[in-house]
Amino acid sequence: MFTDVSLGQPRDIALGGDGNLWFTNYSGYSIGRVTPTGVVTSFRVPEVPLPNGIAAGLNGDLWFTTGAAFPTHSTRVGRITSNGVITLFSGVGISSPLGITLGPDGNMWFANWGSKSLGSITPDGVVSNFPAGNTTPRGITTGPDGNLWFTSSGSGDGNTVGRMMPEGQYVLFSDPSINTPFDIAAGPDGNLWFTNMIGNSIGRITPAGVLTTFQDATMSGPYGTAAGPDGNLWFTNSNTDTIGRISPTGDVVAFDQEGRTPKGIAAGPDGAMWFANGNYVRWSVGRIVAV
Repeated sequence: MFTDVSLGQPRDIALGGDGNLWFTNYSGYSIGRVTPTGVVTSFRVPEVPLPNGIAAGLNGDLWFTTGAAFPTHSTRVGRITSNGVITLFSGVGISSPLGITLGPDGNMWFANWGSKSLGSITPDGVVSNFPAGNTTPRGITTGPDGNLWFTSSGSGDGNTVGRMMPEGQYVLFSDPSINTPFDIAAGPDGNLWFTNMIGNSIGRITPAGVLTTFQDATMSGPYGTAAGPDGNLWFTNSNTDTIGRISPTGDVVAFDQEGRTPKGIAAGPDGAMWFANGNYVRWSVGRIVAV
Protein backbone atom coordinates (compact mmCIF):
# COMPACT_ATOMS: atom_id res chain seq x y z
CA MET A 1 0.00 0.00 0.00
CA PHE A 2 1.15 3.54 -0.71
CA THR A 3 0.27 6.21 1.81
CA ASP A 4 0.99 9.92 2.12
CA VAL A 5 -0.03 12.67 4.51
CA SER A 6 -1.79 14.46 1.63
CA LEU A 7 -4.27 11.62 1.03
CA GLY A 8 -7.89 12.28 1.92
CA GLN A 9 -10.44 9.53 1.23
CA PRO A 10 -9.26 8.47 -2.27
CA ARG A 11 -12.31 7.76 -4.41
CA ASP A 12 -11.64 7.11 -8.13
CA ILE A 13 -8.43 6.34 -10.05
CA ALA A 14 -7.32 6.42 -13.69
CA LEU A 15 -4.20 5.99 -15.79
CA GLY A 16 -2.88 9.28 -17.14
CA GLY A 17 -1.12 10.00 -20.40
CA ASP A 18 2.12 10.51 -18.48
CA GLY A 19 2.21 6.86 -17.36
CA ASN A 20 1.22 7.66 -13.77
CA LEU A 21 -1.97 6.88 -11.87
CA TRP A 22 -4.17 9.82 -10.95
CA PHE A 23 -6.88 9.74 -8.30
CA THR A 24 -9.43 11.95 -6.59
CA ASN A 25 -9.08 12.77 -2.89
CA TYR A 26 -12.73 13.23 -2.01
CA SER A 27 -12.43 14.68 1.47
CA GLY A 28 -8.87 15.89 0.85
CA TYR A 29 -10.13 18.38 -1.76
CA SER A 30 -7.29 17.46 -4.09
CA ILE A 31 -6.16 15.38 -7.06
CA GLY A 32 -3.44 12.86 -6.36
CA ARG A 33 -0.75 11.40 -8.60
CA VAL A 34 1.15 8.22 -7.84
CA THR A 35 4.03 6.91 -9.92
CA PRO A 36 4.42 3.18 -10.65
CA THR A 37 7.08 3.15 -7.92
CA GLY A 38 4.71 4.64 -5.37
CA VAL A 39 5.72 8.30 -5.15
CA VAL A 40 2.61 10.33 -4.25
CA THR A 41 2.00 14.00 -5.09
CA SER A 42 -1.21 15.92 -4.40
CA PHE A 43 -2.59 19.03 -6.06
CA ARG A 44 -5.11 21.14 -4.18
CA VAL A 45 -8.35 21.87 -6.02
CA PRO A 46 -9.85 25.34 -5.42
CA GLU A 47 -13.36 25.99 -4.13
CA VAL A 48 -13.42 22.94 -1.80
CA PRO A 49 -15.16 20.85 -4.44
CA LEU A 50 -15.16 17.21 -3.20
CA PRO A 51 -13.56 15.64 -6.30
CA ASN A 52 -15.08 12.31 -7.28
CA GLY A 53 -14.75 10.67 -10.73
CA ILE A 54 -11.63 10.92 -12.90
CA ALA A 55 -10.65 9.84 -16.43
CA ALA A 56 -7.99 10.65 -19.03
CA GLY A 57 -8.83 12.81 -22.04
CA LEU A 58 -7.49 12.72 -25.59
CA ASN A 59 -4.36 14.76 -24.95
CA GLY A 60 -3.40 13.01 -21.72
CA ASP A 61 -4.90 15.56 -19.34
CA LEU A 62 -7.08 14.19 -16.56
CA TRP A 63 -10.69 15.30 -16.21
CA PHE A 64 -12.61 15.00 -12.97
CA THR A 65 -16.00 15.76 -11.46
CA THR A 66 -16.64 17.66 -8.23
CA GLY A 67 -19.50 18.15 -5.81
CA ALA A 68 -20.86 14.60 -5.73
CA ALA A 69 -24.18 14.40 -3.88
CA PHE A 70 -23.75 17.78 -2.23
CA PRO A 71 -24.94 20.49 -4.64
CA THR A 72 -24.23 23.12 -1.98
CA HIS A 73 -20.57 22.50 -2.71
CA SER A 74 -18.93 23.50 -5.97
CA THR A 75 -20.36 21.20 -8.65
CA ARG A 76 -17.94 21.50 -11.52
CA VAL A 77 -16.03 19.53 -14.09
CA GLY A 78 -12.30 19.99 -13.75
CA ARG A 79 -9.20 19.39 -15.82
CA ILE A 80 -5.67 18.86 -14.53
CA THR A 81 -2.55 18.75 -16.68
CA SER A 82 0.33 16.36 -16.08
CA ASN A 83 2.21 19.13 -14.26
CA GLY A 84 -0.69 19.89 -11.94
CA VAL A 85 -2.39 22.93 -13.50
CA ILE A 86 -6.10 22.80 -12.62
CA THR A 87 -9.01 24.46 -14.43
CA LEU A 88 -12.62 24.23 -13.30
CA PHE A 89 -15.59 24.53 -15.66
CA SER A 90 -19.23 25.25 -14.92
CA GLY A 91 -22.21 24.98 -17.23
CA VAL A 92 -25.97 24.58 -17.43
CA GLY A 93 -26.99 21.10 -16.29
CA ILE A 94 -23.91 20.25 -14.24
CA SER A 95 -25.41 19.05 -10.98
CA SER A 96 -23.68 16.66 -8.60
CA PRO A 97 -21.65 14.95 -11.35
CA LEU A 98 -20.17 11.56 -10.51
CA GLY A 99 -18.57 9.29 -13.14
CA ILE A 100 -16.72 10.65 -16.16
CA THR A 101 -15.29 9.06 -19.31
CA LEU A 102 -13.74 9.91 -22.67
CA GLY A 103 -16.54 9.76 -25.22
CA PRO A 104 -16.44 8.42 -28.79
CA ASP A 105 -16.63 12.00 -30.09
CA GLY A 106 -13.46 13.13 -28.30
CA ASN A 107 -15.39 15.01 -25.61
CA MET A 108 -15.59 14.05 -21.95
CA TRP A 109 -18.95 12.70 -20.84
CA PHE A 110 -20.12 12.67 -17.25
CA ALA A 111 -23.02 11.35 -15.20
CA ASN A 112 -25.15 14.14 -13.72
CA TRP A 113 -26.63 12.50 -10.66
CA GLY A 114 -28.40 15.71 -9.62
CA SER A 115 -30.03 16.68 -12.92
CA LYS A 116 -30.96 13.23 -14.28
CA SER A 117 -28.85 13.69 -17.37
CA LEU A 118 -25.54 13.04 -19.06
CA GLY A 119 -23.24 15.94 -19.73
CA SER A 120 -20.65 16.49 -22.42
CA ILE A 121 -17.72 18.90 -22.26
CA THR A 122 -15.38 19.75 -25.12
CA PRO A 123 -11.60 20.10 -24.63
CA ASP A 124 -12.23 23.87 -24.56
CA GLY A 125 -14.80 23.61 -21.78
CA VAL A 126 -18.08 23.98 -23.70
CA VAL A 127 -20.79 22.06 -21.86
CA SER A 128 -23.85 20.34 -23.33
CA ASN A 129 -26.53 18.52 -21.37
CA PHE A 130 -28.65 15.55 -22.47
CA PRO A 131 -31.67 14.44 -20.40
CA ALA A 132 -31.72 10.74 -19.49
CA GLY A 133 -35.32 10.31 -18.39
CA ASN A 134 -36.11 9.83 -14.73
CA THR A 135 -32.70 8.36 -13.96
CA THR A 136 -30.01 9.22 -11.44
CA PRO A 137 -26.81 8.51 -13.41
CA ARG A 138 -23.78 7.37 -11.45
CA GLY A 139 -21.21 5.40 -13.48
CA ILE A 140 -20.44 5.97 -17.16
CA THR A 141 -18.22 4.50 -19.87
CA THR A 142 -17.91 4.34 -23.65
CA GLY A 143 -19.02 1.02 -25.08
CA PRO A 144 -17.58 -0.94 -28.01
CA ASP A 145 -20.66 0.10 -29.99
CA GLY A 146 -19.68 3.79 -29.89
CA ASN A 147 -22.40 4.74 -27.42
CA LEU A 148 -22.32 5.96 -23.82
CA TRP A 149 -23.37 3.44 -21.19
CA PHE A 150 -24.33 4.46 -17.68
CA THR A 151 -25.72 3.11 -14.44
CA SER A 152 -28.60 4.66 -12.53
CA SER A 153 -29.08 4.06 -8.83
CA GLY A 154 -31.36 6.05 -6.60
CA SER A 155 -34.80 7.55 -7.04
CA GLY A 156 -36.92 7.44 -10.18
CA ASP A 157 -35.63 4.94 -12.71
CA GLY A 158 -32.83 3.83 -10.43
CA ASN A 159 -31.56 0.27 -10.66
CA THR A 160 -31.23 0.52 -14.42
CA VAL A 161 -28.49 0.53 -17.03
CA GLY A 162 -28.79 3.08 -19.82
CA ARG A 163 -27.38 3.46 -23.31
CA MET A 164 -27.12 6.90 -24.90
CA MET A 165 -25.99 7.80 -28.38
CA PRO A 166 -23.66 10.81 -28.71
CA GLU A 167 -26.61 12.68 -30.23
CA GLY A 168 -28.63 12.22 -27.04
CA GLN A 169 -31.11 9.42 -27.78
CA TYR A 170 -31.24 6.91 -24.95
CA VAL A 171 -32.64 3.50 -24.02
CA LEU A 172 -33.01 2.14 -20.47
CA PHE A 173 -32.63 -1.51 -19.48
CA SER A 174 -34.09 -2.76 -16.23
CA ASP A 175 -34.16 -6.11 -14.49
CA PRO A 176 -34.90 -7.27 -10.92
CA SER A 177 -31.30 -8.43 -10.58
CA ILE A 178 -29.98 -4.87 -11.01
CA ASN A 179 -29.64 -3.54 -7.48
CA THR A 180 -27.89 -0.22 -6.87
CA PRO A 181 -25.47 -0.36 -9.80
CA PHE A 182 -22.39 1.80 -9.33
CA ASP A 183 -19.50 1.56 -11.76
CA ILE A 184 -19.54 0.32 -15.36
CA ALA A 185 -16.72 -0.59 -17.75
CA ALA A 186 -16.21 -2.02 -21.22
CA GLY A 187 -15.01 -5.60 -21.01
CA PRO A 188 -12.54 -7.52 -23.19
CA ASP A 189 -15.44 -9.61 -24.51
CA GLY A 190 -17.20 -6.68 -26.21
CA ASN A 191 -19.82 -6.35 -23.47
CA LEU A 192 -20.41 -3.90 -20.63
CA TRP A 193 -19.80 -4.94 -17.03
CA PHE A 194 -21.11 -3.21 -13.92
CA THR A 195 -21.12 -3.56 -10.15
CA ASN A 196 -24.31 -4.07 -8.15
CA MET A 197 -23.28 -2.64 -4.80
CA ILE A 198 -26.33 -3.57 -2.73
CA GLY A 199 -27.08 -6.64 -4.84
CA ASN A 200 -23.59 -8.02 -4.12
CA SER A 201 -23.20 -9.11 -7.72
CA ILE A 202 -21.59 -8.25 -11.04
CA GLY A 203 -23.74 -7.60 -14.09
CA ARG A 204 -22.93 -8.06 -17.76
CA ILE A 205 -24.97 -6.49 -20.54
CA THR A 206 -24.43 -6.91 -24.27
CA PRO A 207 -24.63 -3.91 -26.62
CA ALA A 208 -28.06 -5.27 -27.60
CA GLY A 209 -29.23 -5.19 -23.99
CA VAL A 210 -29.08 -8.86 -22.99
CA LEU A 211 -28.35 -9.02 -19.27
CA THR A 212 -26.59 -11.67 -17.19
CA THR A 213 -25.88 -11.42 -13.46
CA PHE A 214 -23.08 -13.22 -11.61
CA GLN A 215 -23.15 -13.81 -7.86
CA ASP A 216 -20.46 -15.20 -5.61
CA ALA A 217 -20.10 -15.54 -1.85
CA THR A 218 -16.99 -13.34 -1.92
CA MET A 219 -18.84 -10.36 -3.41
CA SER A 220 -19.73 -7.76 -0.79
CA GLY A 221 -20.43 -4.19 -1.74
CA PRO A 222 -18.77 -4.31 -5.19
CA TYR A 223 -17.99 -0.73 -6.14
CA GLY A 224 -15.46 0.01 -8.90
CA THR A 225 -14.67 -2.13 -11.93
CA ALA A 226 -12.18 -2.06 -14.80
CA ALA A 227 -10.81 -4.35 -17.49
CA GLY A 228 -7.41 -5.82 -16.72
CA PRO A 229 -4.45 -6.65 -18.98
CA ASP A 230 -5.10 -10.34 -18.32
CA GLY A 231 -8.43 -10.38 -20.19
CA ASN A 232 -10.56 -10.37 -17.03
CA LEU A 233 -12.65 -7.78 -15.20
CA TRP A 234 -11.41 -6.58 -11.83
CA PHE A 235 -13.57 -5.02 -9.13
CA THR A 236 -13.36 -3.73 -5.58
CA ASN A 237 -15.34 -5.22 -2.69
CA SER A 238 -15.86 -2.17 -0.50
CA ASN A 239 -17.40 -4.12 2.40
CA THR A 240 -14.75 -6.84 2.75
CA ASP A 241 -11.56 -4.97 1.85
CA THR A 242 -10.84 -7.35 -1.01
CA ILE A 243 -10.15 -7.10 -4.73
CA GLY A 244 -12.16 -9.37 -7.01
CA ARG A 245 -11.47 -10.79 -10.44
CA ILE A 246 -14.15 -12.17 -12.73
CA SER A 247 -13.55 -13.86 -16.07
CA PRO A 248 -15.75 -13.21 -19.12
CA THR A 249 -17.46 -16.53 -18.35
CA GLY A 250 -18.17 -15.60 -14.72
CA ASP A 251 -15.44 -17.36 -12.73
CA VAL A 252 -14.69 -15.30 -9.60
CA VAL A 253 -11.61 -15.08 -7.37
CA ALA A 254 -11.15 -12.68 -4.44
CA PHE A 255 -7.82 -11.43 -3.14
CA ASP A 256 -7.30 -10.06 0.36
CA GLN A 257 -5.15 -6.95 -0.06
CA GLU A 258 -6.07 -5.11 3.12
CA GLY A 259 -8.11 -2.96 0.76
CA ARG A 260 -9.25 -0.56 3.45
CA THR A 261 -12.64 0.05 1.81
CA PRO A 262 -11.43 0.02 -1.80
CA LYS A 263 -13.39 2.20 -4.22
CA GLY A 264 -12.13 2.95 -7.75
CA ILE A 265 -9.86 0.62 -9.72
CA ALA A 266 -7.87 0.99 -12.94
CA ALA A 267 -5.26 -0.85 -14.99
CA GLY A 268 -1.78 0.60 -14.63
CA PRO A 269 1.17 0.70 -17.05
CA ASP A 270 2.99 -2.02 -15.10
CA GLY A 271 0.66 -5.01 -15.56
CA ALA A 272 -1.02 -4.32 -12.23
CA MET A 273 -4.43 -3.13 -11.15
CA TRP A 274 -4.37 0.01 -9.00
CA PHE A 275 -7.12 0.89 -6.56
CA ALA A 276 -8.08 3.76 -4.27
CA ASN A 277 -8.72 2.95 -0.61
CA GLY A 278 -11.29 5.28 0.89
CA ASN A 279 -11.26 4.11 4.51
CA TYR A 280 -11.63 7.15 6.77
CA VAL A 281 -8.75 6.06 9.01
CA ARG A 282 -6.28 4.30 6.69
CA TRP A 283 -6.32 6.12 3.36
CA SER A 284 -4.00 4.67 0.74
CA VAL A 285 -3.52 3.64 -2.88
CA GLY A 286 -2.85 -0.02 -3.60
CA ARG A 287 -1.77 -2.26 -6.47
CA ILE A 288 -2.25 -5.93 -7.28
CA VAL A 289 -0.47 -7.76 -10.10
CA ALA A 290 -3.03 -8.96 -12.65
CA VAL A 291 -2.11 -12.63 -13.14
